[in-house]
Amino acid sequence: MALYYRYKKSLILELILFVFCIGLFLHFIPGINNIKVLDKVYASENSAPFTLYFNFDKPIGVFILFLLLPALFTNKNYVKASLLKW
Repeated sequence: MALYYRYKKSLILELILFVFCIGLFLHFIPGINNIKVLDKVYASENSAPFTLYFNFDKPIGVFILFLLLPALFTNKNYVKASLLKW
């Protein structure tokens, strides 16, 4: 019974984090402003000016999605070796 509730809590947390990541990707989360790295830079005399932003909301979302992988930080299939077998 306790395993069921632990699984249910984990599933709810994963769903909340997944929805948060989707909100980050679609720019629905307010207050996340990207840092302007280059502003109106010309590559040559005849080129149009361009602006470059550092988008840190995308990597944050990817790292959160990596945390949702259950086997990323666990190692359940290990064999304990004795000194003779080592």
